[in-house]
Amino acid sequence: MKTPIFFVILYSGFVLLSCQSNGVFQQNDRLLFIGDSITFQGGYVERVKNYLAQEKADLNLSIANAGISSETVSGLSEPIHNPVRPHLFDRLDSILETHQPDCAFFLYGINDGIYHPFSEARLQAYKDGITQFLDEMECQNIKVILLTPPPFAVNDQQKEALKAKQPESYSYKHPYYDYDEAVMQPFRDYILAVRHPAVAKIVDIYAVLDQNRAVAYDDDPIHPNAKGHELMAKAIVEVIFE
Repeated sequence: MKTPIFFVILYSGFVLLSCQSNGVFQQNDRLLFIGDSITFQGGYVERVKNYLAQEKADLNLSIANAGISSETVSGLSEPIHNPVRPHLFDRLDSILETHQPDCAFFLYGINDGIYHPFSEARLQAYKDGITQFLDEMECQNIKVILLTPPPFAVNDQQKEALKAKQPESYSYKHPYYDYDEAVMQPFRDYILAVRHPAVAKIVDIYAVLDQNRAVAYDDDPIHPNAKGHELMAKAIVEVIFE
């Protein structure tokens, strides 16, 4: 008995759609990574790109890195930071026009507390920036992969040294000794709790870096090393393709 042509067409269409989508990405999607110096370094971005090229080549995804050092989504900056920190929204329209992304990866937070002790006002500025970003992405029909901020990965010796200094003005040069627990953890908790139509996935990179501090960081508690970027990329890929 011959299969009716209608069902052949229907089945073919189903197979085609299955090949073109994995639930987050469609075939030929343009992916854009937006963030501060951790994204600008490019390590985790390149590793994600290599994975997609090797394991998901059929999707034919393109990747652009628009990370920039020192940037914030909150618009805040330390008094001694000269010039003031760049603000994402001063360039967002230009980035989107240039890259025309279908999906944006978002990694901000380490700079947004400006290395000061916790304050509700700074947390609110971070929240407001994220909401503004997500609303803009929803308006432009761009999916978002939110990444939690990383830890401020000081070891015990570094923490004690910072505590002993107690500068008159905190900054990236003289961070608050408890910046991780007091500031980064609440920022992380907020990202994990975000519910917004633009958000396709949330990746907790804080957790994987925090659990592997001994190998994911060298002397710099702000920027993960090569192993840290590898762990970040692995966490991203696992969440996207779970």
